[in-house]
Amino acid sequence: MAESPITRSGFVRFLGAAGTALVGLSIAATPRNAAAILSRKSVLKKLTTLKKLKMGVNGPIAFTVDASQPNTNQVFLVRSTGPNKVTKVVALEATCRHMGCQVNWTPADKKFECPCHGSQYAMSGKVVHGPAQKNLYSHKVVVKAGQVWVMTGRATM
Repeated sequence: MAESPITRSGFVRFLGAAGTALVGLSIAATPRNAAAILSRKSVLKKLTTLKKLKMGVNGPIAFTVDASQPNTNQVFLVRSTGPNKVTKVVALEATCRHMGCQVNWTPADKKFECPCHGSQYAMSGKVVHGPAQKNLYSHKVVVKAGQVWVMTGRATM
């Protein structure tokens, strides 16, 4: 039986497909990613009371984040007054979306700033200056009976 010769372009396509498959498997097969993907565990965790939160930015506060990517395990709680004077609390992860460094709140500039590469975020978590291209991660917040509960899983990606 005669073997058909392999062409250069066919060989390159084969290598590309094999490399892509190996990279995908190596990412998906890590124990941390597999556990996160399979369990989808995300729980509400009590952080503080509403009375202890001042208006504006509070934190950073130590907080375990359920995520497969590295993070700072800290959040900022931003308290504001919405329509009809209803108190609103937002939880923003203190992890820069560029390279994962910890962002800091700078009251004078009213921005979250990353000391590593200069990314800046508004008080809402929206990116206002790169190199970061995505907003800060947020977490669902539930205020019940004066207690502030935050979901350990990310609400936005």
